[in-house]
Amino acid sequence: MLSGISMATISRYLKDPSAVKESSRKKIELAIETTKHSIHRKRSNIILYIAPTLSNQIFPHLISGMESISKSQGYLLITANSNDDPMEEATILEKALSMNIDGIVCTCCSDENDAISQIVKSGYIPFVFLDRLQNFDNATSVTSDNYGGMYQSAQYILSLGHRRILYLAGPDSVSTEKERFKGFKEAFLTFSGSEFNPKNRIKANYNYNEAYDKVLQLIKEKRFSYSAIVASNDLMAAGASKALEDSGIMIPDEVSVIGYDDTSIASSNKLTTVNQKIEEMGRLAMLELLGRIASVNHPVKKIVLPTSLVLRSSCRAVNPSNTY
Repeated sequence: MLSGISMATISRYLKDPSAVKESSRKKIELAIETTKHSIHRKRSNIILYIAPTLSNQIFPHLISGMESISKSQGYLLITANSNDDPMEEATILEKALSMNIDGIVCTCCSDENDAISQIVKSGYIPFVFLDRLQNFDNATSVTSDNYGGMYQSAQYILSLGHRRILYLAGPDSVSTEKERFKGFKEAFLTFSGSEFNPKNRIKANYNYNEAYDKVLQLIKEKRFSYSAIVASNDLMAAGASKALEDSGIMIPDEVSVIGYDDTSIASSNKLTTVNQKIEEMGRLAMLELLGRIASVNHPVKKIVLPTSLVLRSSCRAVNPSNTY
């Protein structure tokens, strides 16, 4: 710790340098410039992972991948859940600064958070973005090819003759959804010859219950006229599938369903989906963070892992007599 400077003062500086008196600000800036990644003189061998939720199976898998590396290197990984709330995320970061942690891996709940921006730009502590991206030249990121994965998914469902497609979307504020929907729209235009109607995109925020409720509502209101559902994650695909099943609509005979992630909920529901090497992303994120902890000269990387389509039994060629 800096002599005479509390962690609360450092935290205020990282959020708003002007909120700290000039003498303290100069000490902090000198220490950051000197160390570039840590004001602490002694390592704790503790790493923090900030997750947006733990209800989505992707995040326990990411944690498993990270722990496979951190444990082998003598580090303790602790996890904090922001509950998809930017304010909670900022609070977690502020509390983290009062702890003697060596580095942070973060799956952000939105593309913009001032608290994250200040920490990353300052170089105060090693920081890696995992799965969901933010654009910083001095921070490593590890993700999968969200654009390419959804492009391949859309190309496949269109190759089966489907054109009346309902797209179930995640939060608009995260990079994964932005890239996936971009891939879907561009594939739709390329292989159908027409623009995708945005009215056929419904936000279910990567949530099983939201997907279930919204698809069921369409069916009950007799507004469900689709031959296929493309979901931006497996949870939404499973929720939609349950709504179809509860309404007596058969998968895939009447409606095809395709997910994204290839988690266990996809395999148990026999969903065609997109595999994105989740645990490998976690392993690589931890390796990169440990490299940064070991050396300020460790190169910044933008790692994008390939995806692949996993074919199961939830899709079939469009049925011309389908009334849905």
